[in-house]
Amino acid sequence: MDKRQLGLGLFSAARLHTEISLTRFYSVRYYPPVVFAVLSLALLGIGLGAAAAAWLPAARRSRHTATYAGTMALAVMALLLVLILWPLPVAEPVAWSLALLAFVVAGLAMASLYSAWSDASPALYWADLTGAGLGAILAAPLLGLMGVIDVLLLASLAAGLAALCLRTPDTRGLDRFVSLVAPGVAGLLLVSNLAV
Repeated sequence: MDKRQLGLGLFSAARLHTEISLTRFYSVRYYPPVVFAVLSLALLGIGLGAAAAAWLPAARRSRHTATYAGTMALAVMALLLVLILWPLPVAEPVAWSLALLAFVVAGLAMASLYSAWSDASPALYWADLTGAGLGAILAAPLLGLMGVIDVLLLASLAAGLAALCLRTPDTRGLDRFVSLVAPGVAGLLLVSNLAV
């Protein structure tokens, strides 16, 4: 397994953990039918990201995949902070926007990965399914053990680590910055939250 496959596996697990954690959070905060809104938002975001990658060839460059993974990690952290710190009526539009952003960059990342390394698409697809499968299997036990906040932080950390794995030799500037900052901040937040 090379680092692209590891990065994609981590990213797929992070994407699925984010989706499942948000469904749990919103079903407890409101009522279970809101789960369908979260699932619809995730599908919309991933579809919009993939469509943007199709329309903008420059967005599919391999050096941007680390930025997309890191941006997802940062968006999930920002979403979590908004949900925790802001009062309910003010937080909702911002939270839904951040969730949409997380899934849009997830779609961009997936489309960019498969476009940049199309020759390795069978191996990438295997890593994608494996990561998503492990994410699905571990989601319920982790939510029961850690709670929604910690699982969202764990998903953010996994997306940040995916950003590190997906860096390429031509990753520079903002791409390099985001791929370094995202896992560091997510790791610090997770450790500090677990220590409390």
